[in-house]
Order: sequence, then C-alpha cells, then structure tokens
Amino acid sequence: MLLFPVLVICAIIWGEWLNFYYWRAYWNISQPKSSESLGVLIVADPQLVGFRHESHMLGPVTRWDSDRFLSKGFSHAVAATQPDLIVFLGDLFDEGLEASDTEIEWTISRFSDVFDSSIPKVFISGDNDVGGEAEPVQSHLTTRFSHLFANSFPDSHKLFDRLSLSEVNLMNGEVTNILDSSFAPKLNLILSHVPFAFPSYHDSGNFITTLEPDLILSAHDHKAYIHHLPRSNGAAINSTEFTAVFKPKLFTVGGDEPILELQTPTCSYRMGVYDVGYGFARIEYSGENEKFTVSFSVLWLASRFYALILYATLLGVGLVVRVPFKTMQLRVLFLLCFTIAMVAKVIGANDRWAPNCTDPISHGGGNKYLLRYAYNSTAGECDTFYWDGQHRNGNNFKDLYECILTCYPVTGKWGKLPNVFP
Repeated sequence: MLLFPVLVICAIIWGEWLNFYYWRAYWNISQPKSSESLGVLIVADPQLVGFRHESHMLGPVTRWDSDRFLSKGFSHAVAATQPDLIVFLGDLFDEGLEASDTEIEWTISRFSDVFDSSIPKVFISGDNDVGGEAEPVQSHLTTRFSHLFANSFPDSHKLFDRLSLSEVNLMNGEVTNILDSSFAPKLNLILSHVPFAFPSYHDSGNFITTLEPDLILSAHDHKAYIHHLPRSNGAAINSTEFTAVFKPKLFTVGGDEPILELQTPTCSYRMGVYDVGYGFARIEYSGENEKFTVSFSVLWLASRFYALILYATLLGVGLVVRVPFKTMQLRVLFLLCFTIAMVAKVIGANDRWAPNCTDPISHGGGNKYLLRYAYNSTAGECDTFYWDGQHRNGNNFKDLYECILTCYPVTGKWGKLPNVFP
C-alpha cells in the first residue's frame, strides 16, 4: 500500500520541479563574443487566463496552475540567459477586450507576480489586448495598454544604442516609434505581434518598403518559425519551422542581407499546443567588418499536459483502489473511461484547442483555423468547426471528449476529419 503514495509524491516532484531542470539542461544559449552584445529574452502570447470564461468553481485552480507554470518557466529562462532586455510580443491577457476595470487590475497584479524581474522590458500589444482579429483595434484599449505597460531600456549599452526600434500593428496599420538611434551603422528592429511572413490584415510589403527593417520579432501563431523576407516585392519568402529545435541558429543581418523574422512560440500551455517556450536572441556587432549577427534559440519547456495527464491517471488508479467494484472487469472499464475522459478534459481545457489548431487552413480575409470537433447527434458524426477571424462556424459545441466517448463508439468512425488531423 505504500507504493501508490510514493508514486504520487514522485510524480508531483517531477511534474512541478524536476522537469524544468531536465529541459533546461537541453537549452543552448549563445554567450557574448564581443563587447557590443545584447541578449534579448522574448515572451510571446502568455495570455493570462481571465475570469469570465473559466468555471466558477475551478477558475481559481486553473488560473493558479497556469500562472505558476508561466512563472516557473520565466524564472528559469531569466536565470539561464541573464538577458539585457525582455521583450513581450503581445497577447498578454486572454480577456483584455471584455474584462472589467477590476478584473484588469487583478490581472495586472498577477502579471507583475508572474513576470517579476527588474530587467528592462519592452511591451507591445496583441489582438487579445486591444482587438484587431474578430473586431477593430479599439483606441481606448490601446491607450489603456500604454498606460499599464511602460517601456524601460538598458542604461549605457553599446549595442542597444545602435538599435532603431519600432512597433508595427498589422491589424490596423499603425506604426509606433519606440526608440531611434543616431549611431551608424544601426540595426532597424521591428516588433510585431502578427508575423510579416504570412498574409494578414495589411500588406506587410508596404511597411518593409517604408521602414526598411533588418530584423523582425513576431509571435501570434503559437509556433516557432524562422522567415527570410526579401527586401524587394515579388521575391519568395523562405520559412522554416523551428519547433523542437534546440541548437541556436546564427544569422548575419543588415546591409543587403534578407530581412530576418524570428517568430517565437507561446509560453503558455493554455493555448493548446504541446511545444511551448521562450525565445532568446543574442544580437552582436563587429566593428571590424561593420556587420550585425543574430543568434536565435528557443528555450523549450516540458509540456504541462503530460504532467496533468499523469496526475489524472494516478487519480483514476487511486479511485479504482479505494472504491469497491464487484468484478475486476468493472475496475478496468472504470479506469479506462475515467482516464480517457480526464485526458480529453485536460487537452480541451482551452476553448481554442484542436490538433494543429494554429495551422492555417486557408488565407484570404483572415486566417482560417481548425477550432474543434463536436459530436452532432442528428448527423451521427463529429462536425468540424472553424475560426476564420470573424465568427465560429457552427454553434452546437460539445467537448472533445464526447467525440472520443460518444462519436466513435456510436458511428464506428471519427466522422468528417480533414487531412490536418494527425
């Protein structure tokens, strides 16, 4: 009987502490090679869980667990990289458009606790903060965001003084000059929540022509990519997915080099993706050849889903052991059904979850994403629903676990599953 409590304790120690150190051991962090070196930690799409779309009973627990995961990952990233600057690439809140003033105050307090650091920070907004995806960008929310998040910069830093820093909001076409440099040569750096490499709300080519960027940092799609953008219209964009890549990539930027766009994944497991982490870029300048180089890596974290699934399985085993059943077959059946239901609930905890939900299915009036599968009792199969940036296609939503426990046993098939389903 002592074995089960020992297993539970070991699972908690691993899930809550040791796995962070295990994954940290795989991080490859570029070290300074010259006196003009700037380390930038990139935080993308934390989307702190709000108060309105969480269960009234479980909300405090889900917010606590999500905040704790973000905080521990962030503290490990800061300790490992010792950055000179931290950049937040938008979607800091999950309910920035609808939260009350009191809820915003609570969320800001949580944000300060989660991302507690005295290192200089630069913030830009995302569609969940100020609008822009399913509704227009709202000017009063933009003003509120700038008041809530004040930028700070490193003091007397050689390379930072060579940066020209701008924010581009591709959802409304607004450009904000954050910092300008009088040094030559200088590096034109653009911060954008929405990536330039994919077709979106405004033609990114116009901004490339006007602003002449050398380096772009972006987020939004919850995945890691490296994009090489041409400086002239008409040439092809070269994009490479960077998921689960641990080795840093080194690039030369500026001058006649292609524009480099580094897209950082989300750091929150509540966005429904298994691969989460923080970006780290080291920018260096060589006075000998007057060249800028950028080394980029992603500090991948262990998926929180695996720990939660393990806890759910152990809970099911505990119930099987403690609750009397007439036959062993009933015990096995209960454990199987309980585990499947709990796993599906864990995976489907966020309303935006679906396998490959951030893979664009089509472009054109906004990206179209696979949103969810729901059981349709009338048709007797699982319907597919999409999010196209304007509305959800379909409204009889049921949780994904109903497709696992109801759709397949009833129909003997999964229903209408497009080829993006793994």
